[in-house]
Amino acid sequence: MHEKVAGYLDECIRTLVFVWGAFMTSPVSILLGHPKYGKADTLGIDAIPEMIICNSLQAYDPRSILVSEEIGVFGKSPWPTTSRFADQPAIFFCDPTDGSTPFEKFIRKMAGERTSIQYGQIMSRRERIAAWEQYNPVPASISGAYCAITCLWKGKILFTVLLNYITETLYVASEKGIFQYELPDYNKSHNLSVTHSTVQSGGTKISFLLTGNTFSTPKDCFGFAAFLGNVLYLENFGDTGIFQGDYKQFLRNSAPGGPSRVLYLSGCNQGFDPIGFILANGEKISEWIHWFAFAEYSGNSRKNPLLRVFEVQTSNQHIRDGASMSPLPENSFFQQDGHQIFLDLTKLNASTKPNAFRSTILVTPRHNESLVSLMQKLNFREIELS
Repeated sequence: MHEKVAGYLDECIRTLVFVWGAFMTSPVSILLGHPKYGKADTLGIDAIPEMIICNSLQAYDPRSILVSEEIGVFGKSPWPTTSRFADQPAIFFCDPTDGSTPFEKFIRKMAGERTSIQYGQIMSRRERIAAWEQYNPVPASISGAYCAITCLWKGKILFTVLLNYITETLYVASEKGIFQYELPDYNKSHNLSVTHSTVQSGGTKISFLLTGNTFSTPKDCFGFAAFLGNVLYLENFGDTGIFQGDYKQFLRNSAPGGPSRVLYLSGCNQGFDPIGFILANGEKISEWIHWFAFAEYSGNSRKNPLLRVFEVQTSNQHIRDGASMSPLPENSFFQQDGHQIFLDLTKLNASTKPNAFRSTILVTPRHNESLVSLMQKLNFREIELS
């Protein structure tokens, strides 16, 4: 791993460990309060991690740019106006608290009137996971609220780091592999130092190599998780052409988390209903940009990933908040130079703010042959970034 990349990765891991510590020690009243930050409806659970991430990464690399949910784009460097990789600073895409709505409801329910109690004192980790799964989809390792950072530098997605606020687990996808690392008991881990070396040596490798008979039935091949929140999302989904008839028998989760959705395709979902594919259904970039590091590093080598990614073109254009939910090829984030696909940052700033860019992206295991065949039949472009 390049020394600079390793430095960025360690800093992102340290930053999310800091976020974890801030959450564990913050009173419920602060987490659920409205700080003077971001939008009018911004809560502490959104603002606290974003402020920590922004301050940490800007201090580490003042030339870097942060793209996040609440503040949009932050940094001293201007947004790239050309596709020249050599001129581009490191860009970090961040979702400070994905799943904030169910997370807010969960904290309120578990804390009750105890608004001065710290988040980490409401209940033990084991109790928290059990309570979360009582009111939300299982497993909590996938459905829990998440914080996510993905680093893009010189036209490449280098790595992704995720933090699960419910299970207190880190997930790291980089060229060194994909690992999960359970953080220790916070009350016994003051001044905790976690780097990628810590995650690799003390964590568990995540496998995307599912058993050979996983996709033996159509229900398994086409079982899926996608956000189908309102009429516009339903229309966009219908216009993908993936299902010609009733899709509901295949639907596993209609309101899944964003960054963690890719874990449905891993061993984290073992023992639960098989998922044949995940779909970003015209959603913002902060929901799906994090999947690409997992896809790229899902195999034994970058040339043989176990996940395949497709850019889905819908039969009709749908617009949400000024952004196309399925950009036309000329407006796609994924541009092509000969046979090589590259990430064109200028497209993110062409008609909307970078954090408002949307797309329809599908990810499926390589050996889900029925789904892959359908993607090819529908002429959806496969996105291979390595």
